[in-house]
Amino acid sequence: MSREDPLLGRDCRAYVVQADLAARCRVALAAVQESLRGGLRGVFVCPPSTLHVSVAVLLSVRKDYSPSKDALWDRWGRLWCAELDGLVGGLAPFDLRFTRLGISEAAVVALADPVPAIDAIRQLAAQLQQRAGLVAHQPAIVHCTLLRYLRSGEDLSVLRRLAAEARPVCSSPVSELAMRRELVYPSLASQALAELPLARPCPHR
Repeated sequence: MSREDPLLGRDCRAYVVQADLAARCRVALAAVQESLRGGLRGVFVCPPSTLHVSVAVLLSVRKDYSPSKDALWDRWGRLWCAELDGLVGGLAPFDLRFTRLGISEAAVVALADPVPAIDAIRQLAAQLQQRAGLVAHQPAIVHCTLLRYLRSGEDLSVLRRLAAEARPVCSSPVSELAMRRELVYPSLASQALAELPLARPCPHR
């Protein structure tokens, strides 16, 4: 059964490291969204222009903090960006390869193959959370959220059948990440705070 997401379309606050998707990948995922949207009443389709992967989370949209998230960012943000930039700058660019869908009571997501670079970034982000006196918590999968639910209690069986026929097969090269402040959930509005470029390939001599 579906579970309504109370944050949809609401003002929010989160501080996250995100990877944007290439235009061709967004088009492919938008086609999957279109094939699924008729499988459930009360579905929220994430705008294709906002599709992304949350690589790491520093301050979660679903948690309350004391002091506030903005106050914590003012205290720790510069250090966090410097530490992340130091790590990310030494990592090679990578591909996000989406191969299957995941359906839960909370959302429909496109699942990507594991990426060692993302594992390393999440490990550092967890350490940064702990150093700031926060509970360390990072995403467990590499994914892009496609749909969320506007109502609770909806049967997901039709959606699951459609999803079985709509597997995404697309990839997106990633050469740069972004630290963002999320303002309207889910990433309907956000503010870029820092660019985090991955290592540039050495030119052939």
